[in-house]
Amino acid sequence: MIRLLDGSRAYLHALIDNFSRRILAWKVSATFDPSTTAELLLSASRGLADQKPTLLADGGVNGPVDKLVESGLLRRLLAQTEITFSNSLIESWWRVLKHQWLYLNTLDTVTTLEKLIDF
Repeated sequence: MIRLLDGSRAYLHALIDNFSRRILAWKVSATFDPSTTAELLLSASRGLADQKPTLLADGGVNGPVDKLVESGLLRRLLAQTEITFSNSLIESWWRVLKHQWLYLNTLDTVTTLEKLIDF
């Protein structure tokens, strides 16, 4: 979540590949919608016909993502529960993005935020 100058909030959803450290998909929205994460997961997993993507997530609950897991399209591993490491890679990316780039600019609209993130 990022607070804009007028006090409103913008929400960034992003997926990172832990192996390549590449952002696979992202979206900024003016409202918090858990289904956005599910849409990004579907988008990022296109082209992996013979592979079942693995989602490394924290313990948060997300109904639309839960449905994707239940459908068998992807599998989920819970960080520091089912595996010994955490999802710190995306958390670190998020912190760097905010503190070393976004907060150095004027964040007045969601559109401005999208342009900065896209850059």
